[in-house]
Amino acid sequence: MNNFKRIIINKRKIIIIIIAVLCLIILGTTIAWRSWTSDPTDVSLFITDGAKITYQGGPDISNIVLIPTSSKEKGEADGTGIAKTIIVSTTETLYMDLNLNLETFPAGLKDQSLKWEIYDSNTLVKSGNFGDANQGDKIRLLNGYSIPTTTKTFKLYIWMDINQDNPLTMQNQHFKFVLNAEATDETPSVIASD
Repeated sequence: MNNFKRIIINKRKIIIIIIAVLCLIILGTTIAWRSWTSDPTDVSLFITDGAKITYQGGPDISNIVLIPTSSKEKGEADGTGIAKTIIVSTTETLYMDLNLNLETFPAGLKDQSLKWEIYDSNTLVKSGNFGDANQGDKIRLLNGYSIPTTTKTFKLYIWMDINQDNPLTMQNQHFKFVLNAEATDETPSVIASD
């Protein structure tokens, strides 16, 4: 009878140890997952008393691996391209500049197949590529763009076009950009060359 009780007690100890180990594994996996994922929090910047700009999905693009893709939409859907939503809310008419500052941009990425486009809702506002870009450059996405008393949603896409040659120099490169917005409530003067 004593041997039977010891076997039952030993089995209970083994079961408790197995459950404890499983709990530690699950907890450890959860902690590791949380510490390695990007923060999806929106970033809002106030540009005047009655206006703010919100970058949806936070400032981080480090979870995106750019690889050649057939379209910006496919790049957004499968994570092989960058798609940033920018919401501008204002209670007064503003004129906004939006710039893409290339803080880190290796020469290996300097190619026409690396493209960008910015949309106002579903309307293409401006497009270009990084063929002539250099580290430290400022690419003007919007220039004196009129924002009436409303909320406007812009979408910035950056992707590698698979329909063009993608040189091997583009592999394993890292870049960093900063979106910078400036706004005024005064109508910007128009220069004939613009």
